Amino acid sequence: MTDEKLKELRTKVASVLKDERVVSPEYHDVLRELRAMAAAIEAELLPDTIEVRVEPGHRVNLGQQFLLVVRVPKADLRNVLLRAYVPAEGFPVSLDLFDGQQPRCANLDELEREIIGFLHHPDVKDRLLALKDIAA
Repeated sequence: MTDEKLKELRTKVASVLKDERVVSPEYHDVLRELRAMAAAIEAELLPDTIEVRVEPGHRVNLGQQFLLVVRVPKADLRNVLLRAYVPAEGFPVSLDLFDGQQPRCANLDELEREIIGFLHHPDVKDRLLALKDIAA
């Protein structure tokens, strides 16, 4: 490919990928809350050995999907803890937890309460502690 063609291609791709998203401040507040939750979970596990992060998933009718992912790099493990669906307006945030539980959160307090309640579930806690054991 010639330099001129490459430059033309890059211009086209840049035009297509121009960030034209329209989201509310609440949308960004929800992402900050999810990232803070991920950081808090990571801090309680093995912060230098286990990574907990928020990864974007598919865009669906409920909003942009974000996955709360626990990674144990040394064991090549990646475990999706939960899914959050965030609309452009920010709320309501729909959570996909387990056993068909799909609470809808109208504000940050409800979001935090639902995720903390989820972490408190014995099966979830056991899964996180098992990942911690593998990482140790």
